[in-house]
Amino acid sequence: MADDPRFETNFEKRDADSDDDTESEDEGDSSPEISSREIHRKPNVAAEIWGNSFPGHENPNFQPRYNIYKQILRHPNLFFPFVVRLRHESLVELYSIDKEFHYRFNQYYISIVHDYAVYHAPNAAYAFSWVLFPELCITDPTLRPMDHRPHLARDIPSLRWARMVLHRDFIVDRIMTALALDAHRLPQRAKLTVMKFWVLMSMDTSRIRRLFVQDREAWTDEDLVLFQMFLVKLDMRLSDPVMGDGFADLAHLMLTQKSLAPLLHLLSGEKFDYLDAEDWAVRTYVMEDLNLDEFPWLDDENETDIPPNECGLQSKEGWHHSGARMDSPMDMLIQESVRRHLHVHRWLVDFVLYGHVDPKTSQNLKFVQGLRADNGQAALKDVRLHEKVTKELLMKLAGRWGVQEDPAPGDANLNMVESHEHLEEDDFIENSDDEDGLEESEEEHDEMDIN
Repeated sequence: MADDPRFETNFEKRDADSDDDTESEDEGDSSPEISSREIHRKPNVAAEIWGNSFPGHENPNFQPRYNIYKQILRHPNLFFPFVVRLRHESLVELYSIDKEFHYRFNQYYISIVHDYAVYHAPNAAYAFSWVLFPELCITDPTLRPMDHRPHLARDIPSLRWARMVLHRDFIVDRIMTALALDAHRLPQRAKLTVMKFWVLMSMDTSRIRRLFVQDREAWTDEDLVLFQMFLVKLDMRLSDPVMGDGFADLAHLMLTQKSLAPLLHLLSGEKFDYLDAEDWAVRTYVMEDLNLDEFPWLDDENETDIPPNECGLQSKEGWHHSGARMDSPMDMLIQESVRRHLHVHRWLVDFVLYGHVDPKTSQNLKFVQGLRADNGQAALKDVRLHEKVTKELLMKLAGRWGVQEDPAPGDANLNMVESHEHLEEDDFIENSDDEDGLEESEEEHDEMDIN
């Protein structure tokens, strides 16, 4: 290496540069001199144990341990069922930390996300289509073109959309369960109808709502009838004199919001009281719809702590304080039923009796009260409350509101019922005698014809 002319040339050049620097210093250069240098770097601790040499070659006979997770990812027939059956939290975690899972997921992103939503919530995936939620879409990770335009990648549903579908399916399912536990059953088909109504609630203009409601493919006649059955059951639940939470108008307030989550909080008793109802009413309805003569403080900003620009937003176009008047989605569906001449009022009695009376045996149906701790089976209970329980609840309500119970009318009603029962028995006996006499006269008439 010392015989290399390039090395000698470089070495000589470096010596010449150093000589020039020395001459410049002698001429009176006032630049600062570096007296010492300190390298701020810790020594290699591992070198004391393993040495400075590089590791040797890998053992050619070494075989890695069998990894069932990697084998599932690389199997063409097991990868898709495995991904679809994961919990959403586990799916997001694997997509975030595993490079191979991330790459394979991106290759089939749109099909996996769609199949995942359909597998876990088929009705919600159909009702809350990703086309209606562009804010929950992302650009295709593989940059596949849209409409054969290579410069523009398509938009596809994201994992956030799948999460939204699962969340809304859970909310609607809990609402139906809460009504069923209070003996207000609904057909299974009504679940999809309630989800369609949630889509209608999320629209912020009357024009879009009207076009959506008038679409007979989106809202069939059966959907309109089932929705009004849902209204009847909800009113029965809220206006129950003993087990109810308020009054029937509370259903209209809850169904005028942007979401059905407040309705679930109301039915489950998680959060909602009288003060919350006042606040929601002021924010939902315009002042012309409120009874200010009876409740004048609703129009007082100091009492409600609600600024004027937030009053009645749910009943205005675009949910803006300067928007025009907008009808409630609940009222739009009722108006559409009238426009289609469905005559829903003919089925109101059937709506009330559905889930309470067996149409074949005319007997009261039982409802699920809860799950037993020993075997996990459903515990059934009669729909009607026991007479003793009903009297105790009525006595508690009477004591709370200061109403004195008068036993005389109750005894009179009881005597009236007993006399009515005896009267029906006497009538039945008289009717049976008349029937026997009628049968005897018919037999005599037949004998005369034979003769």
